[in-house]
Amino acid sequence: MALEESKREDDTLVEAGDLRFIIDKDAMRYLSGATVDYRESFLGGGFTIKGPGTSHC
Repeated sequence: MALEESKREDDTLVEAGDLRFIIDKDAMRYLSGATVDYRESFLGGGFTIKGPGTSHC
């Protein structure tokens, strides 16, 4: 994952509340239908991704 400043022509823009995600076409193949969440614990924070048809990723 990386932070981008602007959307390219072949990127997909996903908005959830006040958040905006720009996803490139290669990543979209893997993220389509997935649930992305940000979690914090005593070990730190990070994104968790649960793909469709999987118990966890």
